[in-house]
Amino acid sequence: MKNKILILLTAFTLVALSAVYVVSDGLGIRTTNKVTTSVTNTDAAGADTLTLTPGHYETIVVQELTDSVTYAISSTVKSKQNDWLCIQITNSSGSGKAKFPSRYFETASADSVSTITSSKRAIYWFTFIGNEWVMTSKYVQ
Repeated sequence: MKNKILILLTAFTLVALSAVYVVSDGLGIRTTNKVTTSVTNTDAAGADTLTLTPGHYETIVVQELTDSVTYAISSTVKSKQNDWLCIQITNSSGSGKAKFPSRYFETASADSVSTITSSKRAIYWFTFIGNEWVMTSKYVQ
């Protein structure tokens, strides 16, 4: 009986370990587990800058907007080809702005500043292409 339980536990462990997502190491692409990290931030009154240091396969920023916020990247040293950055913004009242300066982000010129009206949300996806974060998707209510 103990042998059967040991065999089953070993089998379950092997199945769980085989689910690790691995990609090739061609251009500095992550070859280990895909790690997601998240940051939650509430915007204070006045013009603020939220500085991020993405260093995981997927970084998710959840932002409660008060008036306006500028996003900055402090370093891309930990970023790898095809890493993702998701910024989710909710504006509970008033009219707010999200700014993505070209120093850190590549966006269409019209997308570098977005207005998010009261009780609305916006979701932005960026992909790291080796030297900068490129906006790949934008949803604004």
